[in-house]
Amino acid sequence: MTTPTEREEKAATDALAMMSFLPRRLFDSVLAHCHLLGPADGASLQRDRDEEIRPRQQEETNRADGSIPPLEPAPHRSDGNRLVPGASAAVEGRPSVKLPHYNGERPLATYLVQIRLAAELNGWSAERTGVQVALALEGEAVQVLEDLPPAEQVSWTAIEAALQRRFGQRIFISDAREQLASRRRHKDERLGKFAADLQLYARRGYPTYSQGLHEEMALEAFVRGIHPERLKEHLRLSAPSSLSAAFVEAKRVENIFRTTESRHCVRQTSMEEDEEELEVTRQTTTATQRPR
Repeated sequence: MTTPTEREEKAATDALAMMSFLPRRLFDSVLAHCHLLGPADGASLQRDRDEEIRPRQQEETNRADGSIPPLEPAPHRSDGNRLVPGASAAVEGRPSVKLPHYNGERPLATYLVQIRLAAELNGWSAERTGVQVALALEGEAVQVLEDLPPAEQVSWTAIEAALQRRFGQRIFISDAREQLASRRRHKDERLGKFAADLQLYARRGYPTYSQGLHEEMALEAFVRGIHPERLKEHLRLSAPSSLSAAFVEAKRVENIFRTTESRHCVRQTSMEEDEEELEVTRQTTTATQRPR
């Protein structure tokens, strides 16, 4: 059971603790006129109060003058099997940049630039870059991983060399020129896809040529590679002035061909049905006229 003196001292301590939230001048005035605690206790309470309000005062000062508090040193972070020191706060605070997929159908040089930008912004190591690129490959491009031994399939240096061998600039141009010269329309292939491929091959195969030359080369390849043969002959006779005009005319004539073929099929089916009906009637008549 506490004595009256102990209760008074506890009440005084609680009161001073509550007064620690008062403005500094008012707190000092109250503390100077308060004799409930000894000098040592008062000094201790003063230090506690100063330590408590100092961070708040600094924060209010920073907000008032617009200054930014000093940043803490950037922590080391783990990347794969090793630590990467110096990871900047800017990189850590940014959202991760996703590496686009690559299938080998566009210039490799452009994709290599995208890889280096993504690696720099995300803070990737060489090993991490190799893994990210390997996961982003698709279509024909993913076959480069089969060209490498298992130990090098996540090595960025090895993957880059394999991509250069398969999709390098000289091979890329040569392949595009060959495709432009030999491309033929596949069975049931849409005219729009056929024309778009030829435009792409013209630009890739002859990157220094003008747009007008690209258009002319794609037009020649379109007429040369289109099927069926009667559609090709029609385009040669109509002599379209551009690839767009050739596409529109080919689409129009092809629709006419399909309509004509559909009508022919209906007529042919009707004639076959009539012949079957006549044959049934003939057999029935012969059976009824046969002597019993």
